[in-house]
Amino acid sequence: INPEYDSIQIPNPEKPIFVCLYDYNSETREYSSKILNDKGEAILNKFDNVQAILNNNTSISNSYQTTILKYKKDGKYGLIKTNGKKVTSAIYDNIETLEYKDGILRVKIDEKYGLIDLNGKEIVKPEYNSIVADGYYDKETKYEKAGYIVNVRTDNGYRYGYINYKNRQTLDTIYTNVKRITSLKDDETVYLITYKNGMAGVLKNGQTLIDNQYEDIDFDSENKIFVLQQNAKQGVYDLDGS
Repeated sequence: INPEYDSIQIPNPEKPIFVCLYDYNSETREYSSKILNDKGEAILNKFDNVQAILNNNTSISNSYQTTILKYKKDGKYGLIKTNGKKVTSAIYDNIETLEYKDGILRVKIDEKYGLIDLNGKEIVKPEYNSIVADGYYDKETKYEKAGYIVNVRTDNGYRYGYINYKNRQTLDTIYTNVKRITSLKDDETVYLITYKNGMAGVLKNGQTLIDNQYEDIDFDSENKIFVLQQNAKQGVYDLDGS
């Protein structure tokens, strides 16, 4: 491949697929692309503006998703396999790897976000204003058991909820903030500190452990206790809510 391109993406180091980018468009903030093999021949010609999908702080060392590429048609994006097989139609406004989640893609339709896997299967319907991984990591399972914090825009501002790693919504979008205690390494037990009407509480697997009646709650990971503040005084709860 002659040095005539602005950039070259190599999605899979084990396959001769080179995504050559050129002619940057400042309005769309995108390059045109040409896909070449190791003989310099153009491939995947049936699809327009094919590009690699960047891995986003996942546990996978490769810079890009290795089995899929995205393409563009009529202003929308879809997925294809690196062998050219179509995975999804071009129906998405955007496709990107969800940060910290291996093999999960965040997709956007009509300003709403959802999740799909690398085979195009819908995991979470595109009905949220934002979706982020909760940050849970374990040496054995890596980010596999991390869930998702989601939010929606309401007349009273953003409201947050929670979807577990099994893709089941365990918390409705009614809270002003939600954060997972990631220092507790238990794949099946999820502790969430929630804020409702300005008051903090704790949920364990979606069930109320500590009512939302405290000014603030911090978790002491060394001693595995909750430190609560109410009326400028502090107290302590254990993991059972006592």
